[in-house]
Amino acid sequence: MEDNDKDYTYDDAPISSPAAGIEPDPGEKMDRPPEQPPGGEDAPHDPDAPDESAPDEAGAGGEVEQASMLDETDAQPDVSTSDEVKGSAKLPFHVVMEDPPGTAKRVTASIGPMGVYQRGGKLVTLWGNGQHGLLEARKMDAEDVASLFHDRWQPYTIRYGARGARRENIALPVRVAKLVLSSFVGMDLPQLNGIAYGPLLSPDGTIRHTDGYDHELGLYCHNTATVTVPNRATRRAVEAALQRLRKRVRTFPFADSVRVKVDDSEEPVVDIEQPPGADESICLTALLTAACRASLGLVPGLLIGAPYLAGAGSGKGLMVRFIAEVAYGLSPTAMTTGERGDEFDKRLASALMKATPIILLDNVNATELRSNLLASVITENPAEVRVLGTSTLVQLNSSAFICVTGNGLSVTEDLRRRFLEVRLNPGVENPEARSFTGDFLAEARRDRGEILSDVLTIVTWGLQQGDDLPRGRPLGSFEQWGRMCRDPLLALGCKDAVEEMANRQAGDSERTWLAEFYETWWKHHGNQPVQGKNLHGDVWDLLTQNGESRQAVARKLMQLNGAPCNGFHLQLIEMAGRWSPNRYRLECADPARLDQGHRRGGGNNGQHETGHGLDGLGGPTRPLPVRRM
Repeated sequence: MEDNDKDYTYDDAPISSPAAGIEPDPGEKMDRPPEQPPGGEDAPHDPDAPDESAPDEAGAGGEVEQASMLDETDAQPDVSTSDEVKGSAKLPFHVVMEDPPGTAKRVTASIGPMGVYQRGGKLVTLWGNGQHGLLEARKMDAEDVASLFHDRWQPYTIRYGARGARRENIALPVRVAKLVLSSFVGMDLPQLNGIAYGPLLSPDGTIRHTDGYDHELGLYCHNTATVTVPNRATRRAVEAALQRLRKRVRTFPFADSVRVKVDDSEEPVVDIEQPPGADESICLTALLTAACRASLGLVPGLLIGAPYLAGAGSGKGLMVRFIAEVAYGLSPTAMTTGERGDEFDKRLASALMKATPIILLDNVNATELRSNLLASVITENPAEVRVLGTSTLVQLNSSAFICVTGNGLSVTEDLRRRFLEVRLNPGVENPEARSFTGDFLAEARRDRGEILSDVLTIVTWGLQQGDDLPRGRPLGSFEQWGRMCRDPLLALGCKDAVEEMANRQAGDSERTWLAEFYETWWKHHGNQPVQGKNLHGDVWDLLTQNGESRQAVARKLMQLNGAPCNGFHLQLIEMAGRWSPNRYRLECADPARLDQGHRRGGGNNGQHETGHGLDGLGGPTRPLPVRRM
């Protein structure tokens, strides 16, 4: 059986002098391996062997005798490390193969817990994935310990042969790495809440430039841009900053925008001389939200939609990438929902564990998006997330800005209030054929500092206004976000993103169904109590339009208990007695309609409806289905 705890040989690694404080004491008791020459301590010493009690005369860059290759029986597969062994570029570290626990303690002392964090109850470390300096949190294992160690140290062991003792460069043994990893578990390690790629903001508008771990927010700051923001900007300066931002995004075909031809564009662009429309205002709000995301506990997500048949190429993904380049200096990696319903939740959980700053769910076309995990992550911090490959639920703080794009896209009502929605409509048959001058994303990448300065100028100005800044419509769970990102734009003439969100909720499919259901119930039963089995056929059809069973209908009525819509809400009337069936009554807040309800359906709990419709006309209707619930 292969022994993974054996050491590994590097052929061409020169051996440098021992590091002070790391090399074991020369008098340290060390058991001799079987290869030791006979005679033990009193055996004659080979004069050509290196003297472990004194520094190497060759110094850090000197030539020393190389260790011989191990026998074929000792050969092991190569172990990857974070850096090629550079000999003199690293400090030597003596690995005592006969004492793994003692060696592990010295390794732990040499590297410490630097670069090791807790996230979701797991030990993680930060790794670059090679994309614009993007970092991601990765669950730590023994190989990660070895990689961190090899960044600075070159481990070696002592080999004994016919010529005496000699040093041999090795990789950190797996057994030692595992012991080091175990020692980290009991440490009070910093909590990693996310990775910030821009300046951090305080509630009073102060900007903090941090490099490395920020203990106040639990964020690792990386790749932050240099910004220039006035200490006390004037309103004129803030309005000029807003106008520059509007000019940056004017090529997007916002559905409610007025578009004009300008000299430097072949296609019509948004007329920025007019006040911003709702969709443009929401886009600007999303830009401010992304830039401030790391400084805020909870923020709504961003949904960008376009018509189903002519929405391809309208700029949905481009808008997300523009926001990411400005706020984080990177391009996000897109993911899809997958074929199965639970596949998206798994992908989302994996992305959240990596602490990526922005999550892009792309091409959700002709779909009604549903996800309890997504809803929880946006409005709960920490949120419970299931670790991939296990049944374990962990508490996870997220600082990711979540974006969803798609043609013909909609979301359920529980997600509707959690997303800002930008609607794009190019108004042409082939949007992808439109042509604009310049490289939009390259310019955003080049001018990131300038654009981010304009964004933060608006944010800090708004925070400095305090209570003098007008407040927009409240949105539960996102009060701090509203003051920092939405209200400054509102004061500068943009539309209220939350107000527009409320106006669009009427288009939610579940809300539309519930409104029709209540109107139909009121038409046939008014506000009279009725058993489920005595519901009118029209009401029953709405409950069973997806082929639900009687038990499913009973559960659905229970779920609708107390749900408000269009001035109505359903109330459960629990009857006394174990076998007495429950009744339901539709309550109405409109006094005029309430009077109609008292006159309609009174006492009609039999098997047929007499046809008292909303317009007062009588007439037979089809008999009620006789079903026991």
